Amino acid sequence: MIRAGIHKGPTVVVTLNGRLDYFGTTVNEAARIEGQCHENQLLLSDAILENASAKAQLAGFAVESFETPLKGLGRSCRLHRVNVG
Repeated sequence: MIRAGIHKGPTVVVTLNGRLDYFGTTVNEAARIEGQCHENQLLLSDAILENASAKAQLAGFAVESFETPLKGLGRSCRLHRVNVG
C-alpha cells in the first residue's frame, strides 16, 4: 500500500537530537494533503504540477484534479489525484 501527499515550498530546517526536522506551513500543507489520500494514491499540489519534469513523469497515468478545503489553512486547495495501484 502506498499513499503520499506531495507538496513543495519553503520550510524551516533544524537539527534536533542529531536529526534534521522540517517545520512550517509547507510541511503542514503536505501533511493535510496526505491526510486526503486513499490507499494506492498520490495527491499532488499545484506547486508540484507546475514543474515540467513532474508532468512528464506522470505521462501515462490518469490524473484527476479537484478542489478541497484543507484543515487549518482557511482556503481551498486544488489537488491532483494519481491512482498507482
